[in-house]
Amino acid sequence: MTTTDACNLFISHGKQIAQARSIGTGWSAWTQVDFLLTVQSQLGMTASRKVNYPWESHRKLDMLAQGKERVYAMEMITENPSNPAPFGTRLLGEAGKIRTYSIPGSMLPLARWVIGIVYTTWGKNEIRQYALMDKNAVVQVMDGQGGIGVIVLDVLIGEHPVVPPPIPVPVPIRT
Repeated sequence: MTTTDACNLFISHGKQIAQARSIGTGWSAWTQVDFLLTVQSQLGMTASRKVNYPWESHRKLDMLAQGKERVYAMEMITENPSNPAPFGTRLLGEAGKIRTYSIPGSMLPLARWVIGIVYTTWGKNEIRQYALMDKNAVVQVMDGQGGIGVIVLDVLIGEHPVVPPPIPVPVPIRT
């Protein structure tokens, strides 16, 4: 599975994600479970949710999937209008967190991804801007009514994504 594959899986479930979001709280947990069930059934992977970080039992990894050739550690964040932090800043926070994730004794390579899901025009524009500055980011946007935007960051050890500048808010001109 590539970052593009993961992005496409979320986009292909965009309408269901938008419907789940309209119900209220808990939609991000539902989205994680839906994604993991999809990788199990379509890609034959094993998958778990809320896995302990090694040596840090208080910290939980959102999603873990294992295929024949690779293990995928994934943190997921969703747009939250009540959180004033820019989405790009939140992505970087999750990237910093997942950098510490490891699987002692594993013989398979470990991919560390941060997956972000947005639904407002503002959020979609922000992930598009972020992707212009981070070569390890894959973005897909499903426009239209109820469309979502998805960004998948491939967090490589030793590489530090650039914090994108906030998208300027048009200021009305007073005459």
